Parts: sequence; structure tokens; C-alpha cells
Amino acid sequence: MMQSRPRILVVEESYPTALAVCDMIVRNGCEVACMAEHVDKGLAFVRDNALDGAVIDGNLQGDGSSPLCEQLRKRDIPFMMLKKPVDDHEFGRALAGLARPSTEAATEGGRGNQV
Repeated sequence: MMQSRPRILVVEESYPTALAVCDMIVRNGCEVACMAEHVDKGLAFVRDNALDGAVIDGNLQGDGSSPLCEQLRKRDIPFMMLKKPVDDHEFGRALAGLARPSTEAATEGGRGNQV
């Protein structure tokens, strides 16, 4: 029986950066659940769909990422804030922790890490 891959939401304004992040997600054994360029689209996706984690641009224009981060916390969905430039190896390690959080990471507030 094949196990399902963790579903990750990507919220990133820059299309080229979003594509690179999605590529890294897939290469690290996860599935891109949705690629959103604005917080409102990310919020709508979180409300209407199941997911295992999120990667959020740490420098979103406009309202910023606070409403989305708050919604993810309420649903107990781990997320990480993306800083640029993105190091592939560091991102892979962080994504592994995000998609498969340990009990220790969850206890220490493992949500909202920066990569």
C-alpha cells in the first residue's frame, strides 16, 4: 500500500521563487497542495482543504502573513516562513521537520520556523 505524501501549501508572491520552492517540495517527497501568490487565496485554501504544512513568504506585500499564520495555528498546521535566498539543503531539512514534526518540536512550538 502506497503512503500519501505530505501536502504543503506555498504562499509566495514571486512566481519564479514559488516554482523553485514547489520543485524543492516535490524533490523532498512532499506534494504541493496549492501555490498561492496572495494571503487571501492561501486563507481560502486553508479553510476549504486538508493539508499537512505550509511554506510562507516572509516578506509578503500588503497585509502580510499574520492572518494566514493565525489560521494555520488555529488548525494546528505547522508552517515555516521563507527567507530569500533559499538554500536547497537547509530547506530540505526544514521541510522534513515540517512535514513530519517530532513530538519534541511540537512541544517547543515547532510552528513558524524560518528558512
